[in-house]
Amino acid sequence: PGCGTDYIILEAGEIAPVEPSAQFLVFPNPAEKEVRVRRLATEPSGNIEIFVFDAYGRKVSDSFLAKGALDANVDVSNLPAGVYFIQITSGAQTLQTSKLLKFK
Repeated sequence: PGCGTDYIILEAGEIAPVEPSAQFLVFPNPAEKEVRVRRLATEPSGNIEIFVFDAYGRKVSDSFLAKGALDANVDVSNLPAGVYFIQITSGAQTLQTSKLLKFK
């Protein structure tokens, strides 16, 4: 309360923080095998692409969120433990960038 962060309750009773300006929720975080990207806002026009970058800015994975779908699963099982960034885009517009901690 009063800190500018909202919370959302997920399926298994997990509680995840959500920034007020967030259009997508990235969870679980930290993650071991898979990350889910869930749409929170209304659907933007165009395709939604999900890119994973390592700490050096190299793209290590890409996937997409199907039109009309609420969430997409991103496989991170093949990535070594570390800090990554998930960038969610629609066309040339970056909608959100989230930090992800990956553990083995």
